[in-house]
Amino acid sequence: MICDENILASASGILQCLRLLAEEAATLNLHRTLSAIQEALETATEESGGDDFQEGYASGAAAFSLH
Repeated sequence: MICDENILASASGILQCLRLLAEEAATLNLHRTLSAIQEALETATEESGGDDFQEGYASGAAAFSLH
């Protein structure tokens, strides 16, 4: 694993990663994983105080329904 000390984490970066993971979980039909990631997305959005959860999420994994 490459470690770059110049890379800084941000709330928006974490939300973006969670969205990408949710899309992959949905593609692979990993329903429980998708559900857990969706909960993490909601929590991370609340903690960051951002309203961008619905915007970015609607185009991603939210389109996939859980059965």
